[in-house]
Amino acid sequence: MKTTLRLNRRYVLGQVKGKLAEKSESEVRNAIFSCVLGFFGEQGFSALAFKLISYDGQSKRFIVRCERGKEKELVACFALANPESGARFETLRTSGTIAAIKRKS
Repeated sequence: MKTTLRLNRRYVLGQVKGKLAEKSESEVRNAIFSCVLGFFGEQGFSALAFKLISYDGQSKRFIVRCERGKEKELVACFALANPESGARFETLRTSGTIAAIKRKS
């Protein structure tokens, strides 16, 4: 595929806080997906080009991918996560590459 037709992506590093941090990895992954899906809806979720790249159970950090220009909306989604369910997400950094996020975190 030509590089001009390829989607430009941004990566967001976040950390799980609150009661959710004590739960299993699969429950955390489901909470991240339900948070994003609930905020954007199905059509917005598709336009976001969202993907959970990795989750580290020890440090409770995760890396997600989205389309360039949508990273601020994704950060807002995590900031507005429902604290009543115990799901709190803190955004630590955004970057254009996974390597830069891993290097600077």
